[in-house]
Amino acid sequence: MLELMIAVVLLTSTLLAAITLTNGTNRLHIGTVQLNDLQSQVDSDIAAIRHRAEIFTWCTGMGTFAATGTTCASTNPNCDAYFFPNSSTSTTANPFLVGPEQTAFINACGTADLAAALVNDINSRPLPAGVTSRVVTNDDTTANRLRITYTAPNMSRLVVLTPTVAAWCP
Repeated sequence: MLELMIAVVLLTSTLLAAITLTNGTNRLHIGTVQLNDLQSQVDSDIAAIRHRAEIFTWCTGMGTFAATGTTCASTNPNCDAYFFPNSSTSTTANPFLVGPEQTAFINACGTADLAAALVNDINSRPLPAGVTSRVVTNDDTTANRLRITYTAPNMSRLVVLTPTVAAWCP
């Protein structure tokens, strides 16, 4: 009888240890899946923001996301001319560096004004699911670089980006 009781105690202990280990592994797996889903949501948001930074233009004399045929040298975001005003309004050899739109752009370079419309656009986007905050700050106004910090439970991400149009800053 004693041997039977010892066998039952050992079997019960082994079974309880196996259940505890399985539950712990399941909880860890669920946490990993949730973190991966959260990271995926943030990745999607970053991709959309990077796209907005790529199509951000100054061709209308202020930061915007849609070039127009009358004021912009090109309406195709894949063309260099998309990022600055129409050169047909100027007879100088370097039309990008003259005129009121160009002057406004040059004056905005190295200031928070250059990316103000982009910052407003980012801030107007809904937060990814599970993210508690997304903070956009000027990382370096001289380089026209933005810093975006995502915060969520058990996660923090930092992204630094520069709008493509800033490449034309002197």
